[in-house]
Amino acid sequence: MHTILIKHASVADGTGKDIRTADLLICDGILQEVGTIDAPAAETIDAGGLLAAPAFIDMHTHSDETLLIDKSGASHLRQGVLTQAVGNCGYSAAPMRGRADLRRNIYGYVEADREFGPWENFSDYLTELDAGLYGRAVSYVGHGALRSCVMGYEKRPASAEEIRRMCDLLSACMEQGALGLSSGLEYFPGNAAAREEILALCRVVAKYGGLYATHVRNRDVHYEAGFQEAIDTAYQTGVRLQISHAVPKYGVPAGGAEKVLSWIDRASADIDIAFDVIPYTWGSAVMRSILPPDLLALPVGELTEKLREPSVRDRLYRKKDYFWRLITDRKFEEIRLYDSVHAKEFEGKTFAEIGRILDTDPLYAMLDVLLMEGSEMGSTMMLGHFKSADDLKLMMRHPLASVISDSTALNRNGLLGKLNWAEGCYGWVPELFRSFVLSDPVLTLPEAIRKITMAPADRLGLANTGRLLPGASADLLLLDLQQFAESGRNREYACGVKLLLKGGVPVIRNDEILPVR
Repeated sequence: MHTILIKHASVADGTGKDIRTADLLICDGILQEVGTIDAPAAETIDAGGLLAAPAFIDMHTHSDETLLIDKSGASHLRQGVLTQAVGNCGYSAAPMRGRADLRRNIYGYVEADREFGPWENFSDYLTELDAGLYGRAVSYVGHGALRSCVMGYEKRPASAEEIRRMCDLLSACMEQGALGLSSGLEYFPGNAAAREEILALCRVVAKYGGLYATHVRNRDVHYEAGFQEAIDTAYQTGVRLQISHAVPKYGVPAGGAEKVLSWIDRASADIDIAFDVIPYTWGSAVMRSILPPDLLALPVGELTEKLREPSVRDRLYRKKDYFWRLITDRKFEEIRLYDSVHAKEFEGKTFAEIGRILDTDPLYAMLDVLLMEGSEMGSTMMLGHFKSADDLKLMMRHPLASVISDSTALNRNGLLGKLNWAEGCYGWVPELFRSFVLSDPVLTLPEAIRKITMAPADRLGLANTGRLLPGASADLLLLDLQQFAESGRNREYACGVKLLLKGGVPVIRNDEILPVR
């Protein structure tokens, strides 16, 4: 029996209860006791001055491919994040018809130095994902992946027979270990789906007790319809509902966040509903999402040729229904190019600035950047300043809210070192503590920890984790809170994780990732 005794820790147990000083005894990967403990152990650690907490859980990432490239998931692991849920926003790596679909079905696809997939069976993907992984990962089935397997990338509602085939495929994925279904109804191909298609799929998920995580159809001008569709889906199918990154966006009328919370509160009496938020007012998206479905359905070579045609460029200039209202309202000073492959000289600049440099309209500048990226445009990321700080704080306080990164795990070394992707990749947890606990006490520290431990563990159905209670798996960390809260800035690794255990086995000591065993 291998035992570890941690003495004198400041324990935040994940439940939201007050922090207390206690000892923790771990035997063979299980937390046996929390309290005042005087027992022999193979290893004794004095944790005086350190915070003990359950290892953090990010229930919404897009690390579907990056965790295959870098099994350490370094940028997340060094924030104390041991578990990630991938397959979000309707995108998932499996199931997949063929390798050519990788670019379309993986959100933020990266051109890797080896070939992955295709994974026709969901279990094959999970097996490859889990092999050699330093942390843990679970995955949804993406609605877009199901659709592409059955009907390609056509912009039309599915037929009854196609819906039946999608449901059969989803059932197989659930049998093979999927968490549930995710949708990205603001994006193509999700926005081509009729409500009947989503309802049919959610009935399948409900049968298995899975979770439906939805990027709703609209979060700005037509936000009422977008959120109500999600809630109505749960009412009609009995599915457990998770509304992804639920803070309304620029364009929503004043008081929109309060309305959303009132709908959620009312619905929670009858359905299993919760939501999550990102700890930033800026948000990221793949830049190609500005393009309409008929263009996105084209092979990338044809698409780039189309983007050179004056008639197509003029049509996009006059388009009035961009998925970011910032674009429709020409707020290009609030949109930045964040990550690119072939337009590095413009990274960090707003499209108002890029337009001036290229001597063109900012909308044309966006199309020009996509042309520069060519076949890599699927991994080109933009940031938009589209959330109200007051709305974010209001929704973060809500007891049904978890906190997420909506990012991807990166590594400063190797292929992934070239990527920036989103603000949260290297520092979303320090940002949560820094800006919403220490600088502005929107949350207490125990409540902030609950929102990234027990709350997501319960939503994802992760038994015996996300809490420091006897009988739980010893997935826990020791943290120098002050050092940690000041780190993770400017795309640098977080610091202050003195110990991170996965089932009682150290994976980080003093900010150093250890070889996986």
